Amino acid sequence: MYDNSRKFEVVIRPKGRSSADEYWWNGNTFIEGRDGSSYTIDVSNHSYKRALAIVSVDGLCVLDGKTAGSNSAGYVLNGKKCLVPNGAA
Repeated sequence: MYDNSRKFEVVIRPKGRSSADEYWWNGNTFIEGRDGSSYTIDVSNHSYKRALAIVSVDGLCVLDGKTAGSNSAGYVLNGKKCLVPNGAA
């Protein structure tokens, strides 16, 4: 899935599949999650500027398990690159 500008892409990959099915409702994109299943979340920055990706699952930040928000920990995405842990860039 892409953002409106198509500069950022997120792909959810359930174990054993290339990508998860996406469902759109009320302006949002949803992915079905199942208990006990493993998933990989790929975030790509197709722009030329650095960006911060705050990744959450069910509203919880994947890095610290706390409620996700604009001040949550995230990943620095260098231009035309994939995930780099926040603080490592």
